[in-house]
Amino acid sequence: VSLYVDSKDRLWIGTNDSGAFVMDKGEYTQFNKEDGLRSLSVRAFSEDKDGNIYIATTKGISVLDSDLKLTAIKDEKIADAYVWEINAGSDGTLYCNTNNNEVFTLKDGRLDEYYTADDLGISDATCITPDDNDPGMVYIGTEESTVYHGTLSEKLNDKTSVDMAPLSYCKSITPIDDQVWVTTD
Repeated sequence: VSLYVDSKDRLWIGTNDSGAFVMDKGEYTQFNKEDGLRSLSVRAFSEDKDGNIYIATTKGISVLDSDLKLTAIKDEKIADAYVWEINAGSDGTLYCNTNNNEVFTLKDGRLDEYYTADDLGISDATCITPDDNDPGMVYIGTEESTVYHGTLSEKLNDKTSVDMAPLSYCKSITPIDDQVWVTTD
């Protein structure tokens, strides 16, 4: 379901029903429920500034420290959330979204900010990515044909938007240099 290369050049592999794997120098290690993973359905990975690996699953987020010890983030707002995506910003903040149109940030392994789509004034958030060229700003893609750009702390009051019709259901947003690439269904 997902692939991620970390700062140590290890390949992380997320599966739909077998948990997470990491390939390091040709050797594989699996992480599953016995290791503390809350769901075997892994949707995404990211890494924080301290080298901790965050594993987004259909039942919350788990964190692997440098000793490969797995712990779940237990905040009640996100403990059982189906987390679609997790992306690290240059400031160390992790930006996440769920299948219930919620977006949230993590800092130092803890929930920092949490918003429903209604809080942000949009009804169908499907992906979120930080804008590292403009710290504090994010891109949020929607199920319809819109990509928003604004700040979460202002609840996207300062947002600008781009209509991508006839494309719909934004799956991911990737800023590269001066361009923003959008993947849709």
